[in-house]
Amino acid sequence: MPRRKRSSKVVEQAEHRIAGLESINATLDLGNGLTLNAFEQMIEEAREKLRAYNTVLSSVDVAYNQTLDADRAL
Repeated sequence: MPRRKRSSKVVEQAEHRIAGLESINATLDLGNGLTLNAFEQMIEEAREKLRAYNTVLSSVDVAYNQTLDADRAL
């Protein structure tokens, strides 16, 4: 049985939030170094980490199934 892949409600909310902020001003600067570009970069980094996590889960599933097959062969 494959492991459940993870999704992120926080990333989804951030994507909606940035769409709204872009409608206000495409070059919005919220202070403390948080600009829309920086926020988009943070979202992309979170997406990449989520993709990497889900890829590792897939690799674990493959290794697990191979182990089960080897056990059955014995």
